[in-house]
Amino acid sequence: MYLIKYLLYILEHKWNVFKISIKKGYYLHALTHDLSKFSGSEFLAYAGYFYKDKAKYKHRFEMAWRHHYYNNPHHWQHWLDTDGNPIEIPDKYIEQMIIDWEAMGIKFNDTAKEYYLKNKNKIKLTPHTRTNLEIKLKMGDQNAKN
Repeated sequence: MYLIKYLLYILEHKWNVFKISIKKGYYLHALTHDLSKFSGSEFLAYAGYFYKDKAKYKHRFEMAWRHHYYNNPHHWQHWLDTDGNPIEIPDKYIEQMIIDWEAMGIKFNDTAKEYYLKNKNKIKLTPHTRTNLEIKLKMGDQNAKN
């Protein structure tokens, strides 16, 4: 049953990403977003961690998460060098990261901007990438406050 629950979660997320991506003109991304979550490297570990036993699946989930962001450039973690320092994120992947956050916001009842503000201090970005992201999120005067 936990595998079906996780599958439904992924499909809901992909549907939300699809709708947003189509509106923004990211047609290929609408189809390919998070396909690695169906892989053997990710699916069982994610399903077990989120829908069965966090403690038992913790190590497998951490490996799966690493696999996920290494293979999906819409995650900021993809853009860290081997020392953990941020490198520039191309514009299209910043847009796709925002789409991902917007889709998660549909599920968890917040916005991409709200997600960013809650996690800003943990998200490692170059100054240029951060400025570009905040412009796209229409941060406006909030840049001065945070």
